[in-house]
Amino acid sequence: MGLTIVDNPYKADIAARYKLNPEDSGLRSLYKKIPTNMRLFIENLIGDTSTITEDDFTNDELIEMIALIERQQDINVREEQILKEEGADNKSFVTKGTSTEDALASYENTRGKTSVDPYAERSYYKGTPNRMVDQDYSSSLARSFNDPMYNVATTLGQYTATDVDDGYNIRDIYDFNENERDLPTDLSAALRHILKSPELAGEYLANLLGSEPRDVDIALEKILKDRE
Repeated sequence: MGLTIVDNPYKADIAARYKLNPEDSGLRSLYKKIPTNMRLFIENLIGDTSTITEDDFTNDELIEMIALIERQQDINVREEQILKEEGADNKSFVTKGTSTEDALASYENTRGKTSVDPYAERSYYKGTPNRMVDQDYSSSLARSFNDPMYNVATTLGQYTATDVDDGYNIRDIYDFNENERDLPTDLSAALRHILKSPELAGEYLANLLGSEPRDVDIALEKILKDRE
């Protein structure tokens, strides 16, 4: 059973509130047994430029996306309330050179949008910074087959969910931006990175081959109850 950041009742509640993918059959069912991060990476290498949608993910992964969005929204509400009550007395949410008013304005200006960092381990939300990025080969392989959150992190990376009338929409670009992480290019350092983690090896390979980016457009739709 894969690890989750939520307990089963919460996952069941999300499944009851949102439209999930119908059960796959035939060759599609066999194909989706390949972990999502591996499957989409291979598609990217062979030149697939079609839009990535919710259909490309498992239901467990869609549930993780929603859980991460809802958890971050709760965090944002709490932090905004603390900032309103404590203002400049609380240094946690006011960075150096930023006024309390500007910090509060940032919440208002991004209302209806939620930035999510799935790289953060579950313990991160309990106050212990511990990120899952760049796992070693054995850990990455095990988690790719057993951990929906790891698949979300290593497929989407950080993403922003926009509130829409019937749920959330995630629009992004699936690519391997070499400038984003500034990986070393000298042979010795590059080899050390490649041998350390398949995530790093994949980034080097995708950039070497010049793989094309793909649009991401994921609809997370709520089940709308009939109005009486």
